[in-house]
Amino acid sequence: MTPRACPPPVSPHPRGQEDNIILSAESVSFSYVPPRLQKRLVRQGERPNMAIEDISLTINAKEMVAIVGPNGSGKSTLLSVLAGIRTPTMGQVHRPSSRTDVPVPIAFGFQNPEHQFIFERVGDELANRYVEGAIPDDVNALLQKFSLQGLESQSPFGLSQGQKRRLSVAVMIRDPHDAYLLDEPTFGQDQRTERQIMEALQALQTAGKAVVITTHDMDLVWQYATRVIVLVAGRITFDGPPTALFADSERMATANLLVHRDHAPDDTRQVATGQPRFIQVDRRQAESPLGRLNPGWKLITTITAMGLAMMASRVWQGALLALLPTLLLFFGARLSVGQVVKRMLPFVGFFAAYTWTLTAYSRVAPGTPTFHLLWFVLSWTGFHNGLVLAFRMLASVTFGVLYVSTTDVSQLVVSLTQNFHIPPRFSYGSLAGIRVFPLFEEEWRKIRQARLLRGKDVRRARITRVVTYALPLLTQAIRIGERVAVAMESRGFRGRASLNPKARTYYLDTPVRFSDFLYLGMIIVISLAIVLSH
Repeated sequence: MTPRACPPPVSPHPRGQEDNIILSAESVSFSYVPPRLQKRLVRQGERPNMAIEDISLTINAKEMVAIVGPNGSGKSTLLSVLAGIRTPTMGQVHRPSSRTDVPVPIAFGFQNPEHQFIFERVGDELANRYVEGAIPDDVNALLQKFSLQGLESQSPFGLSQGQKRRLSVAVMIRDPHDAYLLDEPTFGQDQRTERQIMEALQALQTAGKAVVITTHDMDLVWQYATRVIVLVAGRITFDGPPTALFADSERMATANLLVHRDHAPDDTRQVATGQPRFIQVDRRQAESPLGRLNPGWKLITTITAMGLAMMASRVWQGALLALLPTLLLFFGARLSVGQVVKRMLPFVGFFAAYTWTLTAYSRVAPGTPTFHLLWFVLSWTGFHNGLVLAFRMLASVTFGVLYVSTTDVSQLVVSLTQNFHIPPRFSYGSLAGIRVFPLFEEEWRKIRQARLLRGKDVRRARITRVVTYALPLLTQAIRIGERVAVAMESRGFRGRASLNPKARTYYLDTPVRFSDFLYLGMIIVISLAIVLSH
């Protein structure tokens, strides 16, 4: 790659000058693995995956710092940890304290600009309030500065991706801050609009602010950055002036920094670093006797067992049918007592409600003994019926928990396609939907963080969050759906390969073994023996 001709960039400020330090990180590491799962891995002698590891750095006033590296190297994660969006798993981050003239010391620009939008019009976004009447002069100046003129009355969510990016940058820099941290601020821009964004950030740097960006554009790094930090696999491999980095061709090649622009952002970092999936199966459960069964046939067994459990007519039958999957959770799935209790605890209230409802409201035959409690009429007959219903539901739910605890959703989808000839378009489309479902929790968190940074999310607004977050979440759902559709098309999910299970190859194999039929037969025989007993 040949950089654009320009004067050599300014060297970074000495990091020993304490008065210049805006941000600092000391031995910071971060993992997307949930804390409880981290503790479990440690007890098992394993180490959780770290998105970034042992990061120590300082960010100084009047610096333009570019964080670069391959996709998935931890750039976005490091930026969010520095901004306080994420709490480090280990280490500390020191940030500037609030001053009267700077209510929020740090401005943070999310990789997805839609997370930051609050208002229904572009003009309101730039004013950070509802504008009545004529657009203020300062808002008009920003519209001109970022090539958004004529769009002041449009919805931020209806803009093109490039316009959304420019609007999000304009919103973040309109108010004074000590540091400006932006994730891929120029992604999707042409040369003219990229220059508009970078010149605005450069003006902040010249005014004494710290500016930190993540980027894949090495031309941009050469032209504007005073300092560049290279991340590879979550660790800093270089921290210094761009001239020194560009002179080290070996280091550039190792960090995959020689390819010219238009790389995709790090959207998939959460999945790669252990973000909880819709169905999370630990290795111990995956390698258990039930975890090794064919997922499709195990699903048939589970549905059959749940149906047989609903045939219980006596309390002891329901109790035995509930005991069967409970024992399998311990001995077939290798779950601990704590894990079983944690999985079943949310259903206890429902079972108690079943029992109480029938105890208090069941119709009983004339002459049946009853007990009066307040306005309720209680009976032993109702209590018996309530227990029967509760144990039926407990048995069914426990079989479901057993299945979810030992089955990986990817293997289930492959089994449905390979073994039961479900069309790949349906099965893999369902898998894609299941996989992206947990992302909405992360989207919710990011939207809330963006609003907190802009001072628009307060405690009394909790009740209205469902309404105010609905539009950005819907917009994000559409974007995710578009990406999934494009990805499936680009990977051959069209024509015969998407309709005929035999017309494609598989990266997983889900064979059907004798043990699958043995498990099915055992569950049917034991359940029928209990249900038919008198």
